Amino acid sequence: MLGRIWRRLAVAKVPQTLEFVEGAIDQREKIILYSCFRQATRRLRDKLGDHQSDGSVVADGGANPVSGYTLIEADSYVDALEKAKGCPVLASGGSVEVAETMDM
Repeated sequence: MLGRIWRRLAVAKVPQTLEFVEGAIDQREKIILYSCFRQATRRLRDKLGDHQSDGSVVADGGANPVSGYTLIEADSYVDALEKAKGCPVLASGGSVEVAETMDM
């Protein structure tokens, strides 16, 4: 139930997000949009179109788009997988990918 509420809130924020993004595009600013909710992401993509040509907005994350990230500490990969099972995104039908990070 909480996942449905979050999803509805994300979709409800689309008009305000569009207004903000369009202003940023007009000022030639680069922005990154992400959402854990596909419906909100699709609505934004449909309204914005693909501004990839000017580099200000990329509407397609590719085959495996990232919609956000969280860094956690874990003792092992198995421990990280167990911790990932508690991610609230899963309750709303989202998915979680676990990968090791490194300092660059």
